[in-house]
Amino acid sequence: MKVKLSNGRFPEDGSVVVTLPIETEEYDQVIRQLDRLGVGSACLRDCGFEALLEGPDVMNRLTGGEVNIEELDYLAKRLNSFTASELATYSALALKYDLTDMTDLINLCDCFQNALIVTDFSDMSRIGRSYTLTQNGGAMAVDELEKLNLVAVARNLLSGNAGTVTPYGVLYDEGFSLEHIYDGGMIPSFYYRQGLMDVQVITGKDPDNCPEFTLPMPNQQILRHLERLGYQEGDSYSIVVLGSELPSDLAEVLKTQAEDVFSLNDTVSAVAALDTSEYEKLAAVMRYTSAGTLSRIRQVAEKLDMFEYIPGAQDPDDVGREIILNSGHFEVDPNLEEYIDYESYGLDRLRFGEGEFNPFGYVGYTGDDRLFFEQEHQQQMGGMS
Repeated sequence: MKVKLSNGRFPEDGSVVVTLPIETEEYDQVIRQLDRLGVGSACLRDCGFEALLEGPDVMNRLTGGEVNIEELDYLAKRLNSFTASELATYSALALKYDLTDMTDLINLCDCFQNALIVTDFSDMSRIGRSYTLTQNGGAMAVDELEKLNLVAVARNLLSGNAGTVTPYGVLYDEGFSLEHIYDGGMIPSFYYRQGLMDVQVITGKDPDNCPEFTLPMPNQQILRHLERLGYQEGDSYSIVVLGSELPSDLAEVLKTQAEDVFSLNDTVSAVAALDTSEYEKLAAVMRYTSAGTLSRIRQVAEKLDMFEYIPGAQDPDDVGREIILNSGHFEVDPNLEEYIDYESYGLDRLRFGEGEFNPFGYVGYTGDDRLFFEQEHQQQMGGMS
């Protein structure tokens, strides 16, 4: 969806068109654009919602009011995840109860499921089934459901005159109540996209309300979400790793080093830039360079192409054979293979690349940044600026 935001106090300063949900790579730019208008606070509702340019019309209920960009982005993620039926039910409830406040619209995301919207009255059994499931939290044992006369359930529902006609269909919301789960503070956790690591940041400001983040994400976004809880730079906190899509060995190293969420995020961002097929190479190079800190792992991930990796190789013959036959740099007549001294060539490569063997295979350094290599290759490494 697309919205036009402005500074409600000074509309003559112009406006910004924002695509929601905000993509990770666009986040910093969006915040800069809003900042130029004097809006975009992490905590305040200071962005004038000028117009909905594209998206579900329920968002028009915000037009003319002021919104917070973090709340708006979260709401867009929730609406974007709805099915067509869910969005229709949500929109009908927002209309019926005249919800225009951001807090109410966010809370509605988690409590509209026991309402039903009906647009097709030709299949009574289907209506009865949908209504029954709705009243039972969306799930019910098959054998229990089969015992019911679903047509009778539908007829009873429709004859009760309990429906409300809306532009989205007829709304049946018996028992609906707007629960106040979100209070305007911490943005609720919602897994909108697949990440590499899920973490929770435990702060002393409010240990009972701790934000969860899916890494990688913009560092500025992490900081702004923490600011909503009263966090200031320099305040202490701890990190709990909730889950990871990374190889277990790498995830464990990151977990043991996870003391600063921003450094952890930078490292996960560097790893995310790699193809998953390169994870094994990263693990091999980490062992080769003794990279055991977040900054070291990030540097290795960013410079992984400076290293040569031959999976499974355990001696010079393996190295020479792999490079000569499979690197693409040589054309070898199969009839001459038995005359090739793979081992000698492998030994030369080991000397040239200052390589070594480890449980993953052969790893060698082929880059020209000698300072980087010398610092990384020390077995007992000190700090690097």
